[in-house]
Amino acid sequence: MRHTRLADLAASFPALLFALAVPRAGIASARARACVIDGRSLADAAAAAGIPLWLRRLPPEAFTAPITGLPDDELFRRQIANHLPPSPKLAPIWLKSVAAVAELAHGPAAVWIARELVPAPPRTRVAHPPPPLRC
Repeated sequence: MRHTRLADLAASFPALLFALAVPRAGIASARARACVIDGRSLADAAAAAGIPLWLRRLPPEAFTAPITGLPDDELFRRQIANHLPPSPKLAPIWLKSVAAVAELAHGPAAVWIARELVPAPPRTRVAHPPPPLRC
């Protein structure tokens, strides 16, 4: 209710809105809030809030605890995009697991756990044509 641009984050970037509402130690959320209100890019506001831009694709249900330091290099962003959770129900445990593995190990391990937590799509059966009739 502070500003309409902040309210717009609920639809466009729920992770950033959550990061502004639940500040973390060492992060100046006022600077990130100012970026949003001033109409700067979401990338600038996310950088000021200390959260990766790839979180933009996660649903609001994913954010249940303060957002910890997550990898945000170019390779990680490209890889993690392929393993985002398919449902809002899976999103909180998925994000918590990715963050924990990234903190304990490194980015490639976090991508691995992200891939392992997302169920594989169901396989479709390929209909084979019937064998030719022999006369």
